[in-house]
Amino acid sequence: MRLEVKGTDKLLKLGRLPSAIIDLKNALTKAVAIVEKESKPITPIDKGFLRNSLFHFVSGLTGYIVNSAPYAIYVHEGTTKWPLSRPPKNPHTVRQFLKEGAEKAKPEIDEVFEKMLGDITTRITK
Repeated sequence: MRLEVKGTDKLLKLGRLPSAIIDLKNALTKAVAIVEKESKPITPIDKGFLRNSLFHFVSGLTGYIVNSAPYAIYVHEGTTKWPLSRPPKNPHTVRQFLKEGAEKAKPEIDEVFEKMLGDITTRITK
């Protein structure tokens, strides 16, 4: 899953606001960490490898949430043998754990970016 903030190209063109870029990267790092935090508890678990293979990172101005388990995509997107309509074996987990985690994280992520924009605006107006 990839989390991208639109409009960053305009921010980069301002050039004289390097602290805004740092703020943006910090907010992006927080955002992908929030998605990971929300996704892990609902990731289907058998022996824990799928859940433990979930991690996040930021490269440039793009955040990534990755599951390195070789079968993660099949659990998340379904197969003919295990279609998405077939629930996971464990209660309180979901097949599309990244999608659900991102949806649960949206309000908290919105707060992170609103705070970042408020901080930048405050600094610019001083």
